[in-house]
Amino acid sequence: AADVAGALDDSPTGPLARARLRQAGYLLGIADGAHRIAVRRTGVRQQFGARLRDLPAVAFPLARALVTLRATRAAVYRGAWLADSGHDEAGTAPVAALAMAAETARDVVRVCMQSCGVRAMTPELGLHRYFRLATAESGRYGEPAALWRLVGAERL
Repeated sequence: AADVAGALDDSPTGPLARARLRQAGYLLGIADGAHRIAVRRTGVRQQFGARLRDLPAVAFPLARALVTLRATRAAVYRGAWLADSGHDEAGTAPVAALAMAAETARDVVRVCMQSCGVRAMTPELGLHRYFRLATAESGRYGEPAALWRLVGAERL
């Protein structure tokens, strides 16, 4: 897999696995920060006589993003716990956590940008910084699809 940084080494608790987990945590933090800004902004902004966050077209995507963030956090914590405790079944958990975090960062930041509208691209909210970080950092150790292929190949 030339499109992924490093090979899937035999040590699921080695330096590459730990670097992947750190990157997954970083991506999770980027997505969580963007989500917090979007929830705060849509709670203040008024449209059609109601808070923007109270409109289903805005509230439901933000709620789905929150569920995705929680699931990703669980995957990252699980991968870190398995790596720290030296479990043999750690296997592909760090790679799966990174793939999930990369997808989550891209998707959640995109939803947050859409929820905040044009203000997301101004210094007023700063969401554009999260977007740039999510775009640049989500592929640092390989694209999510390539990481998922590694996980699938290892589990077969």
